[in-house]
Amino acid sequence: FNKNFISDDSKTLIENRLTSKELEVVYLMLEGLTNDAIANELNITSRTLKAHVSSIFSKLHVNDRVSLILLLR
Repeated sequence: FNKNFISDDSKTLIENRLTSKELEVVYLMLEGLTNDAIANELNITSRTLKAHVSSIFSKLHVNDRVSLILLLR
């Protein structure tokens, strides 16, 4: 994943607010992976992945992936 896709301000925001696992999830989401693909990549259950995604959305005050991507651009 090319982390240059997101701004330095966005990197600072997510690095300060998210756990290391949540950061992994965000970067995989930005690559366009589905929830199932992310869960497989990280070797966690779909349920655990959904908990991470909900936490990410809550911490960043977004409701969906599109809003997340727009926030981080």
